[in-house]
Parts: sequence; C-alpha cells; structure tokens
Amino acid sequence: MSIEEIIKQTENLSPEEKQELSFYLFFSTLDSEKKQEFIDILKNKNFSKTNLKLRKPGFLKRNFYMSDDFDEPLEDFNDYMF
Repeated sequence: MSIEEIIKQTENLSPEEKQELSFYLFFSTLDSEKKQEFIDILKNKNFSKTNLKLRKPGFLKRNFYMSDDFDEPLEDFNDYMF
C-alpha cells in the first residue's frame, strides 16, 4: 500500500479514530523506557469525565485589555522593515 493510499484512507476516519491513530503514531516513536514511563503515568491518572473541568466559552471576556494598536509594527523593528 502506498503512502498516498494510506493518507486517503485516513481522510475517511472519524475524529475519534484520527485521535486514536495519532496516539498510536506518537506511542510508536517512543523507546521502551519512555513507553513504560508513559504507561505508568496513565495508570496513575484518573481520566473520568467527572474529574475534568469543562471550559465555558467567553469566561475570560472583559478580563484583559488589548490596545487598539496591538497589530501595528513596533518602532524597534523599523530598521528591519522595507
């Protein structure tokens, strides 16, 4: 099977399957010592959904200030700009 065929097959995966595939690829790059360390960490964690704090969109709204000229070039870089 060619790389192109494999990539084409991954396009049809669900988001959960893509996440599982990425985890598998990440895990396969680790050496045996790192794999065991990673497994030990996962065994000691409790990943139940009740322990995860859900983030709410907009919870930081109006909690910080960004100046109006935020995107303007900095004077310090005038020498480097065309």
